[in-house]
Amino acid sequence: MYTKEGIKLLERFLNIFRRKKPVEEVQQVEDVLTDIEKVDEALEEKEYIYDDRFDEEIPSYEEQTELAPTLVDDLPDITFIDWHVPPEVFTTAFSPDVDYSLGALLYLQALGYKECLWHLSENHPVLDICDNLYGRTLSIDFLISNARDHSATKGYNPPSPIFALSHPKCICYLTCYPPSSIYEIPNDAPGLPIHGTDQELLPYKEKLFNNLQTMHIDHITFPPLDAHKESRQLVHNRIKVAKNSIWEENIKPVKVNEDFIAKLPLNFFRPIFKGYTGFILMSSIEEDEIYFIDLNRTINISKNFKDQITSISLEPNVDAELTPGTFVNINDEIGIVYRILGSDVLCYIPGFRNIVKVEEYIPLSIIED
Repeated sequence: MYTKEGIKLLERFLNIFRRKKPVEEVQQVEDVLTDIEKVDEALEEKEYIYDDRFDEEIPSYEEQTELAPTLVDDLPDITFIDWHVPPEVFTTAFSPDVDYSLGALLYLQALGYKECLWHLSENHPVLDICDNLYGRTLSIDFLISNARDHSATKGYNPPSPIFALSHPKCICYLTCYPPSSIYEIPNDAPGLPIHGTDQELLPYKEKLFNNLQTMHIDHITFPPLDAHKESRQLVHNRIKVAKNSIWEENIKPVKVNEDFIAKLPLNFFRPIFKGYTGFILMSSIEEDEIYFIDLNRTINISKNFKDQITSISLEPNVDAELTPGTFVNINDEIGIVYRILGSDVLCYIPGFRNIVKVEEYIPLSIIED
């Protein structure tokens, strides 16, 4: 999946912990133990253990290797614009059975990211282990070490930071927070000069720090393919941030009609699937801010993908089955169902930018062309 240079960089990330000072190692162990206690407290009343389901649901090594295509004709129908994505990424990125978040978390860890917050996606019809994890702050060190331990116990590859803590095919995501100061960026962070004293590295760290952003990571979020090149760009160039553009509110329901790969901050990327629905919230000349109910978060999508994302028309349909992803009319305000728990219906209301419990609503159906 990665070039030889990318593999070398990954190996470098794997060795970061071994090269830290003893005092830092002690602090890391304490942080891990604190995280383990938090999760254990949340799960101690549960009778089932998620590990038991890996034996049945995680693909074997042979099945996983089949995901890598050997011929161009084997690739799925997918659109990519403005930047190159190697063919090897396509089918792995589209597999719901494998957690590829390790690479993304290792890259963020190398940049000085330390903590993340666990979020639920939609499609949680019942309470499960993810509800115990929801809203918890976890260290990235803990997520990585727990994934490696779990991988060694179960004998599968790659280690799966998200699946190992929740369950196979989990579609929850992590909000990862950048370092709070330049002094939290490691001296061996990607993109920094290899040689230099602490004082000499400070100007480079300041440039890097100014380009770091809060990142959302799920099981199919990938780090930059050319990490060396992209990291140098973070250090030597001011990255254009979308919030500096002129934005106007432009709320309207939309649907993805063709698979494509979206470019994310820090040159991360993620597949966006045909059938995703949600709302355009804001628009600028170059991008749309879109809330996807399937992800339960917003992503800025380039206007280059305007043919892959289309506006939709809705009509009342009182007989429509109410499920997560169903559009509804709530007092003349259009929303979309996020989750249904018993008789409670939770909806995302784009005008509020929030999820609320609703009692009266009219289901809406998409008018097909």
